[in-house]
Amino acid sequence: MEASGCLLTVDLERADAEHLTFRYTFENHSDRSAYFFDEIEGDYRDGSVAPNRAHPGLVLVEPAGVILAKKIPAIPVDGSWPEYPTGPFATRVAPGGSETRGVELALPLDYYNPHVSIDEDLKGSSSLAKLLGRDGAVELTRQDVWFELGFVLLWPAGDAVMDKYDRRRAANGHTWYDFRLSHPERQTLLRVGPLGQAPVRSFAAAVGH
Repeated sequence: MEASGCLLTVDLERADAEHLTFRYTFENHSDRSAYFFDEIEGDYRDGSVAPNRAHPGLVLVEPAGVILAKKIPAIPVDGSWPEYPTGPFATRVAPGGSETRGVELALPLDYYNPHVSIDEDLKGSSSLAKLLGRDGAVELTRQDVWFELGFVLLWPAGDAVMDKYDRRRAANGHTWYDFRLSHPERQTLLRVGPLGQAPVRSFAAAVGH
């Protein structure tokens, strides 16, 4: 999929009863720097970022299926927002550049959004509530899985601001950029799929996560 001069491609590597593994490539064909969100969470201390590898992405539910998303999450229905958001963090890609990452998902999938419980998602989507049942207790056996990636384009002046205020380092020396306080409307979204189907745990167990 392509949008705003940037391209997302996904190659499925493994799909079995226990794992769903794929690689994705983000290509920047625009005339600006692109910041794509390759880490949705991180522990930021002492000027460095320690990524949360336990969750490779948000796991969201829509009528189309299950969405593995690396993006700025939507603002909760009630307008609340955590005082200290945990992510996301982005990698900068220069015009003409590209980056490839691997993702491995352990199955079955569980709903995961550190900012909003599935209860809030149900309140905000009548179609989702109808899909799951109003008590959220309907067990979904297998669902289509989609991958969604968010990114932001900035001109050189924006790059300078990011370098001055929001540049972070990881222990391995990788440079990330901090978008923890950014509004979701800033980003452009790319979605690819379905990648296949995967088992999803009963949402009765996911309520309140």
